[in-house]
Amino acid sequence: MPPPPHTVMQALTHTYLCHERHILTAIHPKEIILRPSVHRKRGITAKMVLPILTKDNLVYASPIAIPKLPLNLSQWHHYFSIDNEGDTPLMMSIILGDEKGAAFIIELAKEHSCINLLNVQNRTYRQTALHLAVICNMTSIAKAMISVGVDLTIKDRNGNTALHIACQRCATYYDLQCGCICTAILHHITNTYGDSVCRELANLYNYNGKNCLHMAVASNNIYAIGYLLTQVCSNINSKEKKNGRTVLHQVICEKNIFLLAYLLHYAKGCDIEAKTWDGHTALRLAYSSKSYLIIKLLSLHFMKEYKY
Repeated sequence: MPPPPHTVMQALTHTYLCHERHILTAIHPKEIILRPSVHRKRGITAKMVLPILTKDNLVYASPIAIPKLPLNLSQWHHYFSIDNEGDTPLMMSIILGDEKGAAFIIELAKEHSCINLLNVQNRTYRQTALHLAVICNMTSIAKAMISVGVDLTIKDRNGNTALHIACQRCATYYDLQCGCICTAILHHITNTYGDSVCRELANLYNYNGKNCLHMAVASNNIYAIGYLLTQVCSNINSKEKKNGRTVLHQVICEKNIFLLAYLLHYAKGCDIEAKTWDGHTALRLAYSSKSYLIIKLLSLHFMKEYKY
């Protein structure tokens, strides 16, 4: 008999041991999965995590069990239970890459009209299942949750919605049909709720004062930038709340010539005279960067704009 779904959570909340400089250290496995870059700097990878393999733990590691419908009350409760860290079986299924199990729970919530149970946030990072689906690059599960009506405005502990995280993802996380997970989610939100809702979501700011366009530029996600500017019609001159920088200021500070050329020649309405909170224009930042090519691009655009 397959194990009940709550045992999947027991497997992931079990203590794992990792050898770090010949010292046994207790590390939660979700930390390895969700924050690989942090632990990679410490010389820790997922392959180095050694579970305490007992007969019970091997059973716990089984995929989520999909029972025959209808469910009794105790079975239904297991699929929406919450562990000590605020994680649900849906979150665990996403982390484990179990798309069938995750899709089953989403459909179960839809049939019982309890979509609000899919909006549960974990305690540590304040992430929902939708956040985790984006982080784990599970486009189909993210689309399914958007279709059933999960709350798209919920923010994690850094103020990021799931769309913020999607825009922050590198453009190499491809979805064969839609280019990348960000454009796939944006396209699905537009088709489900309309352009106005998608635009409002894209214009939300996180706790660092950045919206989705700022996040996409920071991660060099050209697919997300193109979709936000052309399809969603995001304001290219929107400023970061902390320093007043537009995306034009941002690419100049990062000396990203490729994105600068794209913004100047393909994005309409780019304000070259926009100032940061301390009064710096894009051209002034370009002279400070001492990059001849950036100054040349801005000068040519300035002359073309004002017909000098």
